[in-house]
Amino acid sequence: GLPSGTINEIWKDKKGFLWLLSENTLTRFDGYDFVTYRNKANDSTSISSASVYKAVSDSAGNTFFQTYNSISKYNYSTGTFKQILKFSSYTDINSFGSRNRIVYCIYNKQLLLIDGITDNESRYKLPEPLISKGRIFVYATNSSFFLFNNNVAYKFNLRTFQFEEISIITTDGVNHLTQDISNSYF
Repeated sequence: GLPSGTINEIWKDKKGFLWLLSENTLTRFDGYDFVTYRNKANDSTSISSASVYKAVSDSAGNTFFQTYNSISKYNYSTGTFKQILKFSSYTDINSFGSRNRIVYCIYNKQLLLIDGITDNESRYKLPEPLISKGRIFVYATNSSFFLFNNNVAYKFNLRTFQFEEISIITTDGVNHLTQDISNSYF
């Protein structure tokens, strides 16, 4: 059986492994065998927390996990983890995802961008209207991030590293953004 009864997410990585993210363990299934990863005290290469909530891959195939208290990167060659960002609780992180080689999240009133290859971080202070309006949703494209909540939206340009307010025509708020084949957003 499975090592944990509560599964937060079942996720397939770019190498074809199935990952079971749970409250007590992280488990990888290769089609034949289960490998279970647990936090080990005083081992900085183990997963940082037993509770794992979300997984993403960058375009290079690197895999990142959002745990209870960190974002950790998995090393396929060694079967170990590198803690990229440490925080108090999983509720400190919002909109964890990836686009191309960038892993992103909203953390501490900032847009945090992590280069999946070098692990370098860049932090950009969020515009005040975004901070004061509740949960922030992120939609990533090749050249920009769109951040929005309720009736406020901003575009973060990856070339200029600047936020630009976007006009929204709605009274119901925004919680999803879609791009069509002509590069229009709605």
